[in-house]
Amino acid sequence: MAFASEFKYEDELEELELLDSEYETGKWKTQDWVELHRSVDGSFEVRVSGFGWNADRPILKEKPTGEVLKKHDEAVNEIVDEIKKIFARGACVDIGVNGYVDWGSEWKESEKTSNNRADFFLSRIWKKLLGYQARVKDHQTTGVWKPSKKPTHRELVASGAWPGDTPRERMLNRRVQVSVNPTRC
Repeated sequence: MAFASEFKYEDELEELELLDSEYETGKWKTQDWVELHRSVDGSFEVRVSGFGWNADRPILKEKPTGEVLKKHDEAVNEIVDEIKKIFARGACVDIGVNGYVDWGSEWKESEKTSNNRADFFLSRIWKKLLGYQARVKDHQTTGVWKPSKKPTHRELVASGAWPGDTPRERMLNRRVQVSVNPTRC
């Protein structure tokens, strides 16, 4: 019996050591506020982090401050520029925006907050696409569900959240993920 419990403890310790090493949340590998991944088929995904606590936009007085709002503006411009490149090739697009929360601090209002983030961010993209909106075949926003209890550390890691409780890690978890896929017009 003692062997089994020690072995279990070693597995947990190994898991924690992996989390302490350079952490990667699925395809998102950096702690930058914005990260873009392009696919060979012309589609792309963008993670935009740094939203304020229970807010649909960055909060200037919240730490870390500074570059977050500027990075959000740059992200919207980059997304729109990438969409216009797809239009130039004669294709239309489907746009999806998923909102996320920091499970450590926002889980009680997760559904409302994540939906607000997704809706607000799509509205920013939509405003920049004025005149091109007919080429957007489908667009949708989604948020995350509200769990019945605060997620465990293991559930957080499995969901792609940044483990940790620093202000930067909490703001990295407060994010939207934008997916843009070319489609026939």
